[in-house]
This record gives sequence, C-alpha cells and structure tokens, in this order.
Amino acid sequence: MIGFRPEAAEVAEDGPISGTVFNTDLHGSYVVLHVDLAGDQLVQVRARRDHEYGIGMPIRFGLNEEMVRFFDPRTELALSPAESRGVGGEVGA
Repeated sequence: MIGFRPEAAEVAEDGPISGTVFNTDLHGSYVVLHVDLAGDQLVQVRARRDHEYGIGMPIRFGLNEEMVRFFDPRTELALSPAESRGVGGEVGA
C-alpha cells in the first residue's frame, strides 16, 4: 500500500494517475481535491486555486516519489526505505 499527503500530488494533464473529482475544499491559496480513483478509493490532492475543478471532472496527477510512503498491506505498518526498495516502480501504475 502507498500513502501520501495532498501536497505530494501535482495535477498534470499527462499525469500517470487518473480519477474523478468527488469533492473540493477551499483552503485559502489552494484547493484540496477529493479524487475518486476506482469507485471506492478516495485520495486527496492539493491543487492551485486559480483553476476551476467541478464535481465529476476527470483529473490526472503525479506523485513526488520522495514524499510517498509504503506500508505492509497485511499489518499496515510502515516499511523502511530498505524494505520498500523496488516497490517505487509501482507508484502511479
């Protein structure tokens, strides 16, 4: 499993991850988009405020791999960098 904070994601037309805007939250100078990835998986993506994001809008984004954390899906415990080596290729897949 991977985990990331909203600021680790960057909206980009050619981003490797796609989803649909489920909801938006205005936070002053930026917007947090709640993005539906697969009909039952929601993630939060931080985006610039100067763009309009409508509910149901398709969106693409990428991740800053240095800000992504990996977890054991069975135990949900964080993996050390040594344990997660080789897993990074799956980010954005």
